[in-house]
Amino acid sequence: MQVFATPPFWPQTVMNNVFNIFPTLGNISLMSSEKQIKNINNQNLKYFFGKFINVVVRIVLKKKIGLGTWSWGNKLFWNYKVSSDEELYETFVEALHQGFSFIDTADSYGTGRLSGRSEKLIGQFLQREIMDRKNNIKIATKLAPFPWRIGRQAFSIPYKKSLKRLNNQLDIVQLHWSTEKYNPWQDFQLLNNLCDLIDEGFEFQIGLSNIGPKRLLKIIHFLKDKNKRVSSVQVQFSLLSPNNEKQKYVKKICDQNKI
Repeated sequence: MQVFATPPFWPQTVMNNVFNIFPTLGNISLMSSEKQIKNINNQNLKYFFGKFINVVVRIVLKKKIGLGTWSWGNKLFWNYKVSSDEELYETFVEALHQGFSFIDTADSYGTGRLSGRSEKLIGQFLQREIMDRKNNIKIATKLAPFPWRIGRQAFSIPYKKSLKRLNNQLDIVQLHWSTEKYNPWQDFQLLNNLCDLIDEGFEFQIGLSNIGPKRLLKIIHFLKDKNKRVSSVQVQFSLLSPNNEKQKYVKKICDQNKI
């Protein structure tokens, strides 16, 4: 558990508001002493309170939460409109300003003729950022193992298209989901393809997404034999889910393998 001690001069009424806000951050507990300064005025109180909130959000969230971009280009679920692109850029800039440094996308984000739109927007937004800030951003995309993407070279063209859309800034390439249930060997063909691309000189880390613990272990050992490793695992996790045991097991495996 992470514990943040608040300044001792904060009135308890303010701390009650803090407790109301910060349970949404998960494993954070806030403490305050009972000592109060009676002559502090509201303006100063608001200033210090605002500063504290800002610092905590920067420290905690930027290390634990990334910016997801599934909705960027998705008309079907999110009613995306091209006219909203400037608002998305403002969201992107604000996320960076608040300390977020991990951006998640996928080559399948975007519906119909807008396929790949999310990656394209990120690439455009990165061009508008200063170099120092760009260098601190990690971009992860997910390549979809569609049924027609078969064989050891099936990811080569999709990868290069993603790299182009993202203006050559791509740090992590993840298998979007496992094909275990409909084509068990396809996973390994596509992972072989990613290993080949790295051996050819392309620089990125290999990641996985939407995968169970048994398949994860198999892939860890598969890549280890090729002198490669799984660098990231992205799975769905919700506090509202009735059973998170599988996800917890995945987390345990990741911890054991320093993923």
